[in-house]
Amino acid sequence: MSFFDRLYSEGVVRETGDIVKCYDDYYDDILISDELRKVLLLEDSNHYDLFSQLDREEFLFCLFKHLCIGGALCQFEDVVDPYLETTKAFYKDLVGLLNSYRGDVCVYLKPHTSISKGEWEITPPEESGCDGGKFDHYCPYLQL
Repeated sequence: MSFFDRLYSEGVVRETGDIVKCYDDYYDDILISDELRKVLLLEDSNHYDLFSQLDREEFLFCLFKHLCIGGALCQFEDVVDPYLETTKAFYKDLVGLLNSYRGDVCVYLKPHTSISKGEWEITPPEESGCDGGKFDHYCPYLQL
């Protein structure tokens, strides 16, 4: 998942996959004890700009962020691999691709998927005009 390679190259995650630790801090009652959570939550983090605002709106990024941050009873991982593997598995289960005869890509939610309207709008293939025309729901980060 090359989308997240920048975490390694910028020192948020070590080459071994270990997440770099930092002094504990809180953001809206969420414990931040490593650089990964800083990147995901704190705009004044040294590495926040690793992901642009457009990157942060990608479904893949949002899914990764939700898995990393977790909830009130979340037990954090010390390595990034479980987050990446789980993100990949969920993403592959939620999103499908269709290729047109022109080589265009149509992205759609699989039939068993339900995401509240307004968060991400990915239409089913039969409603998206997936017939070789231009698609409104193209995402460059789908190669998992």
